[in-house]
Amino acid sequence: DTAGNTGAASSALAVTVDPTISNGTVSANNTSVALTDSNDTVIVSGSNDTVNLTGGSNAIQLSGSNDRLTITGSGNSVSVTGLSNSVSAIGTGNSITLGTGTVTLSLTGANNTVSATSATLLAADILMGAGSDTLALTGGGKINLNTPSVFTGFANVTEDNSNTALTLENGVTLSVAMGDGTDSVTGGISAGSNAIVALGTGTDTVSFKTGSNTVHATSATLLAGDSLTGAGSDTLALTGGGSFHLNALSTFTGFNEVTLGTAGESVTLRVGQNLTVTTFTEASGNTETVTLVSHSGADTVTFSGHGTNTVNATIGAGATLNLVDNLTGSGSDTLALTGSNGTINLNHL
Repeated sequence: DTAGNTGAASSALAVTVDPTISNGTVSANNTSVALTDSNDTVIVSGSNDTVNLTGGSNAIQLSGSNDRLTITGSGNSVSVTGLSNSVSAIGTGNSITLGTGTVTLSLTGANNTVSATSATLLAADILMGAGSDTLALTGGGKINLNTPSVFTGFANVTEDNSNTALTLENGVTLSVAMGDGTDSVTGGISAGSNAIVALGTGTDTVSFKTGSNTVHATSATLLAGDSLTGAGSDTLALTGGGSFHLNALSTFTGFNEVTLGTAGESVTLRVGQNLTVTTFTEASGNTETVTLVSHSGADTVTFSGHGTNTVNATIGAGATLNLVDNLTGSGSDTLALTGSNGTINLNHL
């Protein structure tokens, strides 16, 4: 009581201690806690804490320092805002957001997503994915994936609409989905640096120095202001139907192959580029059209699928059909020739 007197002890009680913390806060230093249920919100605000999370669909915030979090459940959302924390995700489909402190992240499950900005992806960070994980970049700015101390095991990179200048990691294969801003992707420069890049609806700049890379585009994402610089053995994959004019691009060089989808794409080639155009089996009722352009090199067009496809070419003045061209149809295709004068012997192609 208020006077400091202690009452008599009660009789013995049977007590069960539940180690589960639901919707709780872990704040004491040097604490080890096991969280076994799901749909909790846990804020780890102390330092030197250890949290083992086996449930799923939890929201966890590490706002202290030197904390260690092990996630064995799936579908959890983790925000790492403290300093020098360690996160180990064994489950699948977890979402981790980096803060301004350094983090050591180990993902051994599949299909996890790590969100970062140019201010939170730090030189001291260690990010180890399991091979199928995604780095989601937001906020724009310059981001170099060679900068973190360790960045490995990630398969995908996504950008938002905030004008990102992304430099890919050297020596790895990454799939990049560009945002809808004025974005750029620069490939790695060492052996094994390959990329699969999907253009966004903004003005994009893509530059490769080495490797065998692929740029995916639709008629809505391949824009006149886009600049695509390949390393010599790269592919532009055009899908979704519609018309594509490679001459309209700000820059298009270093690509040796163009592939068309199955939805009836029409492509006009690039002056000064030797290109191999390949089509696949078209969807019913769709046709592919390739228009040759005037240059001194050789184009190769192969219609590998069934359908009624067309190559447009001119002879005579400004001829676009050259004797070094190679045209292979699928049996029912058309060579449409125009020109006011001149001759061409198809036996000499």
